[in-house]
Amino acid sequence: MVYSMSALRAIHLPLFLLGFSWTLVQFPLKIAAAGFGQPFELTTVASNLAETGQFRDPFGTPTGPTAHVAPVYTAILAGAIKLFREPVSVTLAMIVLNAVLFGCSASLLPALSRWVYGESAPGLAGGVLLAASGWMMPQWETALSALLFLMATLALVRNGPGRAGLWSGICLLANPACLLALTMVGLWRSWGSSRASGALRGRRFAIPAAGLALAICAPWILRNWVELGSPFFVRDNLGLELYISNQDRASAEFVTNWPLWHLHPNQNPEEATLVAAMGEGPYNQMRFRSASE
Repeated sequence: MVYSMSALRAIHLPLFLLGFSWTLVQFPLKIAAAGFGQPFELTTVASNLAETGQFRDPFGTPTGPTAHVAPVYTAILAGAIKLFREPVSVTLAMIVLNAVLFGCSASLLPALSRWVYGESAPGLAGGVLLAASGWMMPQWETALSALLFLMATLALVRNGPGRAGLWSGICLLANPACLLALTMVGLWRSWGSSRASGALRGRRFAIPAAGLALAICAPWILRNWVELGSPFFVRDNLGLELYISNQDRASAEFVTNWPLWHLHPNQNPEEATLVAAMGEGPYNQMRFRSASE
């Protein structure tokens, strides 16, 4: 309860309102990038989870159990689908939720700035930039990932290993791409503790924090091992994404990346059939080898 009140006090209200308002008005301005259902893998899995209770079939065809998307936001969206049922109501609920998440992310930057730099000005500038650059995409976990990363970073720099490990674990379970950044923040905190009070204190922070974060992710990693045949770290799509990107016709631009629109199982029925035949785990391992050749 004390921690919750501290987090609430850290919110910078004007920045929250700026981030919330800007992301919310993107729809009437027709500059948002919202879309649900096929071909958005996360929303497809969320729909399957809401309807059948199974985390599977991200590509719109029966391909089996999946770890193509992370579980946290998928479960939140599945809960909204179960609760609101009507597509319009679900969409509106997720739009408002994502506007709140973007607003919270912008509002917490001054608190992080005070801790790191000793003043709020850099965080205020960063909060304005983040609020202004937020792009509403409620079909993905973008806004949630940003907020959880900030919460984990704040916990890593100013709290003990328990809260640091808890928020880091939740952040990684929502978006494992945060692993490197969180590791760097944790090492910075441990290095600071080591300089101030000796290496032992740094290890006393880093080891339990990392252990708790891994423990939070461990059930999902074990689930991936059982369901997909390999203990993928939260998501299993690295092989596929490398294969799509490491092509002669690949492009850095999302919309002009030819392999994405012609070789990805979401767009290519033959690839989806191959995923179903092999299983998602072996398929991604195969594509990882193909990308490395």
